[in-house]
Amino acid sequence: MPVTAIPVSEEMNAVIRHPIQIVDSIASNSNGQLGCDQLLESVKRSFVEKLADWEQVPALHSLDVDNIPHGSLVRMRCMVQDVMEPEWFVSTVRLQSSDGS
Repeated sequence: MPVTAIPVSEEMNAVIRHPIQIVDSIASNSNGQLGCDQLLESVKRSFVEKLADWEQVPALHSLDVDNIPHGSLVRMRCMVQDVMEPEWFVSTVRLQSSDGS
């Protein structure tokens, strides 16, 4: 069920709509001086500081996907599972008959 959007500040709105710019800025300002773990920690710290209230980040399950601008930051809840064997999903499998059709 879609919910109404919570009003957010201009700064938070910019972070939500253009999160990759923040990551790019942090990486550029580090001039290659940060290792991968340090860079990730710096990005995490920046987002925690800028997004004091995570509830204001739109939840993917409560929005119409067509109304989410490309590249926007969204929240979602999911389960990640590591499986030992490959999984096949009908929407990604293309079947082909023996005659090639």
